[in-house]
Amino acid sequence: MSLTSNTPYLSLWDAIDYTLDQVVAGDYSPRSRRLALQAVRDAYTELPMRRNWRYYYRSLTLNTVASQTSGTIAYTASTRTMTLTSSTWPSDVIKYGLYINGVRYAIQSRTSSTVIILRDGDCPTADIASGTSYTLTRDTYEMPDYVREVLYVHDVNAPGRMLTCVEPSDILQEQRVMRTTSQPLMYAAYRSELNAGSIAMHFAPSPGTARAYQYHALCWPLPLKTMEYSVGTVATTSASSTVTGTSTVWTSDHEGAVIRFSKTGDTSIPTDLQGEIDKNRLNPYAMQRIVRSVESTTSLTLEQDADATLSGSGYRISSRIDIEPGAMRNAFLRCCEARFATQDRKGAQEREARYERALMFAMAADQRIDDKGGRSYYPSSLAGIASSVDLVTGGVQP
Repeated sequence: MSLTSNTPYLSLWDAIDYTLDQVVAGDYSPRSRRLALQAVRDAYTELPMRRNWRYYYRSLTLNTVASQTSGTIAYTASTRTMTLTSSTWPSDVIKYGLYINGVRYAIQSRTSSTVIILRDGDCPTADIASGTSYTLTRDTYEMPDYVREVLYVHDVNAPGRMLTCVEPSDILQEQRVMRTTSQPLMYAAYRSELNAGSIAMHFAPSPGTARAYQYHALCWPLPLKTMEYSVGTVATTSASSTVTGTSTVWTSDHEGAVIRFSKTGDTSIPTDLQGEIDKNRLNPYAMQRIVRSVESTTSLTLEQDADATLSGSGYRISSRIDIEPGAMRNAFLRCCEARFATQDRKGAQEREARYERALMFAMAADQRIDDKGGRSYYPSSLAGIASSVDLVTGGVQP
């Protein structure tokens, strides 16, 4: 058995089966399975909101782009058309702001490499003669969908230089007041105007140069995309991270998921270590891993090398429940029970109480610092670190 076979990865399929076994053992009808799936999804959304779990903190990097001033422009008010001469508009120009004579305008669309349409209601009302200078700058950057809250932002090019977090109204005001690009001094994280339901980071003043910013964020768990996929058979080679499929159709939805393998020549689908009670079947997997990436419909890469050579093996792929195996696992499963029990099931109140108790223990286990007193001073931020460093020996002032 694989060295990591006992790693407590929890898949979407595992969570559904667990919920059915615990609440309605014996009723594995399509309706019950559908309700169990909904309960798991509800728990998956609820648990991250009950606490800022340390497991969901991540450090990310955002790169700004330099402003553009090359060429000259001409504007026709009747059509809101802006034409560029001796240069070209970026392919993603709708993400930028256009400054003309110190006034910022929004871009609606890109007609060609030299023609853009400005947004109605946010554009000049009179023609602008050819040969006029301009500044094109991008001050808004969409963040990954899994980002829930930005905690701080600092300039990688100037260690210790923290940007100030402000209200969205302050950013909107600064974008109208500031008439030139510069080095950003502040930021706010709020909705993106381009992508529905997404969050973007907005800077002010508008960045004038390409710079790297690192930000610490509280994130959502990875999305659940695959309940179960087990078509075809697979082959692995010991000490290799490549898996080759036969008659498989793997997609990017399988990236980050749990994959479990049966023994060589066993084409049946593997179960977890507890088996599948509804099918009275126990076929423990010979190896389990996480899918790092999918290269094609018949080739994928594992996070860790395989420790066994397998061929003609059955397998199962199911999205990983993105929780910490230790502190959060029991609380999550109890939450699945409680959310499923609300569907006119008996014992709903008791299951809710069990969930709350499990959540309390999980929160206690999530305290990662053993503070016994007598602690020396430690700077609590990059700004604090910067102020505690001798500037003569290399500390960089904000």
